[in-house]
Amino acid sequence: MNLPWWAYSPSPYTIVLYGTLGLIGLRGLKNVQYKHWIIKYVQSCTWLMFTVLLSDAVWCVFSLARFGWVYPKDVTLIILCIIRDLAAASYCYTATQKLRDNVDYRRTRLLWIVNLCFMVVWFSQSSSPAFTDWTYAIRFDYPWGVVAGTFFMSHVLGRIITAGIYLKSFK
Repeated sequence: MNLPWWAYSPSPYTIVLYGTLGLIGLRGLKNVQYKHWIIKYVQSCTWLMFTVLLSDAVWCVFSLARFGWVYPKDVTLIILCIIRDLAAASYCYTATQKLRDNVDYRRTRLLWIVNLCFMVVWFSQSSSPAFTDWTYAIRFDYPWGVVAGTFFMSHVLGRIITAGIYLKSFK
């Protein structure tokens, strides 16, 4: 089955969520001076993408560890996704040099641990990639209950944790 238009990445839900988080993140940058608020917004979104890309890389590592041996054709793709995420996160980190003076990494440690525990529980309880990737569930015609449950895990619970990491990172 082909994916419906709203399931392609980034989904409309993701665009609205990240756009809103970027605006909320502006409050955390009140001490950072930029020539224009749009530059500050882009910097806020770039720092958000740094956080999201690291979180996605963690998801990919767990996916590879949990399902790589079951679905060996996907291993190369997942490894490429990890490389992509880490390379893009490195770019985002470099591009936010001025902003990083306003970041408190210690405040996010607990939430990164929560994120890792969430991933351990989620992936250990999942019997196939359909339970960790809602688009996989759509492509392979899993029941809509599985799609909805997986969407909830990744796009509600997972994004709440990621948003918390992002918002707590500002001093």
